[in-house]
Amino acid sequence: MNNSNLPAKQPRDGPTGSKPSAKRPRHRRCNGKTCKPGEDRRGNNFNATGCHRNNSHATPSLSSDALFVVMSFLHPRDLFHASFTCKTLRDMVTTKMVVQSALIHGGHAMKTMDELHALISSRSIHVPSPMRLLRLACGKVCEFCISAKVNHVRPSLGVFACWECVTNRSARQGLFGLTKPWKRGWVRYSKNQENRDKYDAIFEHPRIAATASAYGMNYYIWSQHRYDRAGESVGPIVAWDNVDGMANHFGSANDMKNGGIDSYLTSNLNAPEINSYKEFNEIYTDMQQKAKAAVQQREEMKRARNQKTKVNKIAKAEKMLDDLTALIDLPFREFALKRTENKRFRDASAKVSTTPCICIGTPFVDSLLLPYIITPSKMKKKILKELAENINSKLRLIAEKKLLTMDFLSDSDPFEAGLKHYLREKLPNLEALFQEDISFCRILNNKNRICHSFFSFLEADKLLSALVHMVNGDISPVLLAVDPSASIARSAIKKYREPTVAKIAESIGFRCLKVNISRSKETLRKMFTAGQEEFQKVLGVLEEYSAWVRDKQEHQSMRIFHLNHTATTSAYFVELLMNKDFDTVYRL
Repeated sequence: MNNSNLPAKQPRDGPTGSKPSAKRPRHRRCNGKTCKPGEDRRGNNFNATGCHRNNSHATPSLSSDALFVVMSFLHPRDLFHASFTCKTLRDMVTTKMVVQSALIHGGHAMKTMDELHALISSRSIHVPSPMRLLRLACGKVCEFCISAKVNHVRPSLGVFACWECVTNRSARQGLFGLTKPWKRGWVRYSKNQENRDKYDAIFEHPRIAATASAYGMNYYIWSQHRYDRAGESVGPIVAWDNVDGMANHFGSANDMKNGGIDSYLTSNLNAPEINSYKEFNEIYTDMQQKAKAAVQQREEMKRARNQKTKVNKIAKAEKMLDDLTALIDLPFREFALKRTENKRFRDASAKVSTTPCICIGTPFVDSLLLPYIITPSKMKKKILKELAENINSKLRLIAEKKLLTMDFLSDSDPFEAGLKHYLREKLPNLEALFQEDISFCRILNNKNRICHSFFSFLEADKLLSALVHMVNGDISPVLLAVDPSASIARSAIKKYREPTVAKIAESIGFRCLKVNISRSKETLRKMFTAGQEEFQKVLGVLEEYSAWVRDKQEHQSMRIFHLNHTATTSAYFVELLMNKDFDTVYRL
């Protein structure tokens, strides 16, 4: 077929420079029947809302009683949303429904009900309608400035207002402060005793929402009568302008006290009737027991979920540590990941997201695994292998450096030989290296001393410093094993008990040696020599103190008991002894 004679196709949007052509309306094909009102083209009946009358798939409607029951179990926020779906549901909201929902579900809504109950019990505010009550229970921002965050109604006013709107005395967004001060220093109050009695009767009346200042010189009162956006009266019944009018209305304070103020509020200020307050108060009182049971049940369920979460977390952490243990080198596998359950994790106050559930005895391993013990889901296979390689590379340094053989210490040198003998007794094997250190456990629960400082000594070839670090820097027993301090100690033990001499040696070791853990072998030797000299001096001063005590204590057995008891129990014994403050030592 020859298409050369056919006209050229026009663009879809019409010829160039012209507007797009309008689409033709699509007409449905008629089946040849005339559609009657209330029928579609197929002859099916439908109602005014467009729903087919004979449609078997239509959603069945709920009765009003069923909807009322469902709404009474909703959270205040859900009830608030449901009330805005249609007028029917909004009209079904009742005071009982709102109070019950707020008290059972707790939170800021419950606090709002508590504050409103205190004000409604004293009948000092306008009774809120069910919808206003629901808005107060679900409020988030100030209902006056619509900007500041508010959690619950203002206790003395019963409105959802921020502190700035309550106390600000200047215009703010066209609004003045919600309260206004009434000062007792004004002439109208202090003019005569009769005026003071009348104003005092007004301010002391429970239906007058007047908040006294710290020293009682001022009263802060609702500045003016206000209405919410729905046209409902809100806040206290009595405003600032009504105080003077009330005082001028009555002739004496006695007329005001004998029911006069209540009748004035009803007749002149259109205060709500007393019966209108009963509904809220009765509902609030009846729901207290049910609300307490609901709160208790909610707390029990929360604790049960928390405990279940903790048990699952411990199980996941144990599985992760078991997988990691299988990748650790065999000589260290038994000791490196020795662990205990963290006792604080079981406490109800412990946070699952921040408290580790397991404590590992080796500090440097514990610091590496701490993020994954707190959150086991972070652990992946690649991370597990990297951690195992890191731990193995650190622990292999112990064998590579031949730390426990202690061949770097000479047997011919008295100081090194005594130090070697002492360290071998304290650290005979690999298991002893991973033993818990009691002094270290006071700070960290169930921990040994294999930490990053220990490996930093190994990497720097400071093997002696690493060993001294493992015994917590305490090499004072070497003073009792190396001459000349050893011979002096043996002679002192004959006069005093051995724990007394050992305690003195420990104090000297702490002062002279423990603070120099990271020093070299030569420096440590010099410090040890200085410690021996000080040990000899202390024992000499101890002889002087023993002679001084003879004048104070006649019996020798009592003198020896005093010296031994003071030396072993007081941390300042050696320091005071070196200062020759014998009177203070004797009073210890």
